[in-house]
Amino acid sequence: MKTSEQIDQDHRQKEEQKMISDENGMQVNPLNKPKGTKRWIFIVAALFLMAMVVLFLDELEQQTKVITGNKIATLPTVSYFTVIPDSYSATVRVLAEAKPRWRTEIKSFVRGEIIYISPSLIEGAEVKKDELLLKIKDSTYRAILEEAKNRLKQAELALLLAQHQAKQARRNWSRAGIEGQPDSSLTFHVPQVEVAQAEVDAARAALTEAEEQLKYTQLRAPYDGLITRKFINPGESLEIAQPVAEIMDVSHLDIPVMLDNKQWQLLSRQWKGLPASIVSINRGLKWTAVIEREGGFIDSVSRLRRVHLTYKNTADASLPLLPGEFVRVTLPGNRFNDLIRVPQSAYTRDGLVWYVNSANQIQRYRVKPAFTDDRYFYIPSPSSDSENESVKQNSWHIVVTPLSSYLPGMKVEPHEISPQEMATILGESN
Repeated sequence: MKTSEQIDQDHRQKEEQKMISDENGMQVNPLNKPKGTKRWIFIVAALFLMAMVVLFLDELEQQTKVITGNKIATLPTVSYFTVIPDSYSATVRVLAEAKPRWRTEIKSFVRGEIIYISPSLIEGAEVKKDELLLKIKDSTYRAILEEAKNRLKQAELALLLAQHQAKQARRNWSRAGIEGQPDSSLTFHVPQVEVAQAEVDAARAALTEAEEQLKYTQLRAPYDGLITRKFINPGESLEIAQPVAEIMDVSHLDIPVMLDNKQWQLLSRQWKGLPASIVSINRGLKWTAVIEREGGFIDSVSRLRRVHLTYKNTADASLPLLPGEFVRVTLPGNRFNDLIRVPQSAYTRDGLVWYVNSANQIQRYRVKPAFTDDRYFYIPSPSSDSENESVKQNSWHIVVTPLSSYLPGMKVEPHEISPQEMATILGESN
């Protein structure tokens, strides 16, 4: 058996056999290369990566310069339209309701049994003025009328007798040769004549009342209208002041319009008798009403003023204005000079309007509209602005749709839009 010293010696011999010699004759262990070689490999790799990073950053910088240079060279395009200051008439637009001029609750003036009801006395039926609607049994009222006639005849007879007696008394006084006047008016039957005359007057009044009572047994339509409500049925009896029906005038309509102070100031000063356009909100139909009168007071709650329009439906109107219909009213307003008309898109929320000057720069000015309509703002021209008082032009290039990124004095590439493009902006159909 080998001793431990022999084992160690064999191990050293095997290690020596594994050693190899390099070109200089030095012995090197292939599993244990010098540390300097590894260090150089890492340094070379690091330098290569740094070179690649520098080249990438340089390329990126060159691309950024190209893009920035293009931005500076290209101006933003701004669309504009040309406007010329002119005179415009304001319009006042409000909502209102058409109301019937007359709405009447027909009541009975006498009491009695209903003996006739017209077929037209139903809700929704149209009736003509003086058309018979209902009859009440009139036998009692005819009897009262005959009594009144008889009473009048008796009173007239009594008056004739009193007048005859008065004449006879005067003759007797003359025949007696008595000078002067009697001490009492009874001598000439003056009081008797007066009483008889008063009785005749009372009898005539009673006869007139009896005739009126008999006439009230027939209820007739007070005007051309529409039956809106009915309160009676066949076989019923009526009492005095009992409602029978409700009728509405559908030919003469009133349209009360409420205006605030600003709208009132815009309204034409010669408004009385002027036409006003009214359009049905639900049906889209159009009519022309007349401004007739104002309310003459300011409402204590709403602080609004009232103006009354009138409209008359003609008999041959196929599409009449209906009572209770909601309408959009357009009233004529005052006329303003030196205004420009711009679409709503050109007026910003901040109350600014932008325009392109002769140097192709955009400028802005703050302005309040004189008035508006469905599509346009009517505003003073830029020359009315304190900063542009020295600028007097016959026309202005107004920016169609200003952007929040715009700055005063910014150079732009202006582009004038066509009428077709403007119609698209305004939402008009071809």
